[in-house]
Amino acid sequence: MKYLSSEEHKCVTHKETKGIFCMENSMYLCRPCSDSHEHRGHRHCPIEAAAEGQLERLLKQMESLWEKIQENEENLEAEKRLIALWKIRLIIREEMIRAKYRRWYPLPSKQEEENIECMKKEANYYLEKLRKSEAMMVQKSKQLREMYLQLMAMSQEPYVVLLQDLDDIFRRSESVQPSKPLAMKPEIYALALSGLTERFN
Repeated sequence: MKYLSSEEHKCVTHKETKGIFCMENSMYLCRPCSDSHEHRGHRHCPIEAAAEGQLERLLKQMESLWEKIQENEENLEAEKRLIALWKIRLIIREEMIRAKYRRWYPLPSKQEEENIECMKKEANYYLEKLRKSEAMMVQKSKQLREMYLQLMAMSQEPYVVLLQDLDDIFRRSESVQPSKPLAMKPEIYALALSGLTERFN
């Protein structure tokens, strides 16, 4: 039996172990107290049965949270791939601009450098947004895993602990959502790929 049976869980009045859980008041009761006028009309069940229901709810929450962890990891990988793509785009676009100018000018010109600088500014703008998005997803991954570990630790607790008010931890668990990567936005991918497609067309 996972619930505690020490002196603190014995009824002071009847000296019996509190083995019954009152669903309405979230209280532990001994048999005589559960039959009293105060609690007679309430829903009661053995502590073990109530705790097993709570444990089942906890395990379902863990399963849902694990799915969120996996989704966030996939999003993070997508963001990393897009960052790598943008870096390649930056190199290729610079090569293309220089090759275009070499057709007309044997030496680098001011206009050439200005065009390259403008292109780099645009690319770095998106790269910065992507890096911030990646950092947010790394933080979200940490948050999701910490919450999962909290639920796992809670699932190992005695029944009397499981029957405490877990609504707060459930609410916090449900509120944590995976971050959506910028890689999910088609226009960002289209921009990243534009330099690559031009290079090979």
